[in-house]
Amino acid sequence: MWKKLGFGLIGLVLSATIAGARDNDQWLHVSVDGLDEDSERVRINVPLSLVSAILPLIEDDDFHRGRIVLDGEEFDRADLVAILDALREAEDGEYVTVQDRRDFVRVAKEGGYLLIHVEERHPRTDEVENRVDVRVPLAVIDALTSGEENELDLAAAVEALGEHGNQGDLVTVNDDENTVRIWIDRENTSD
Repeated sequence: MWKKLGFGLIGLVLSATIAGARDNDQWLHVSVDGLDEDSERVRINVPLSLVSAILPLIEDDDFHRGRIVLDGEEFDRADLVAILDALREAEDGEYVTVQDRRDFVRVAKEGGYLLIHVEERHPRTDEVENRVDVRVPLAVIDALTSGEENELDLAAAVEALGEHGNQGDLVTVNDDENTVRIWIDRENTSD
């Protein structure tokens, strides 16, 4: 009985969220394309308003009410908040660049965004094998770290992403097995 009631409640929330979605809502898209002929192609298209409505309903080991609970052993949230506070106050610029024969890493702040670019080259051919680009509004990172002392507030980050209003790529990954793209826009399809 409780299980049916729970699924009914989730269905009601989903229906209300989808019905209430405005034409100008931001949509979160995830695209994964395998590079070999037997690979799958995955497309996920979800309005941010739906993500915001569902996140607080998910309960798992370290995920409660839209927040990720940190155990503190592998990750120090206080250090992250201190770094982000310093980054927010700093002027735009390239802050970290690491380059050797195989790898290139760049971390920068530009126009209210945290930018991360990583390339890994093949040791013999010098061709780029793996590439990762991350472009996240600082307002989203601020919202992510707005939770309690031992948590990251994913629900607040999604809400901030929707309020930010900018569209475009958030994360792209190109490696020898897959191409992954995560972006937001106002379209309800990804192709």
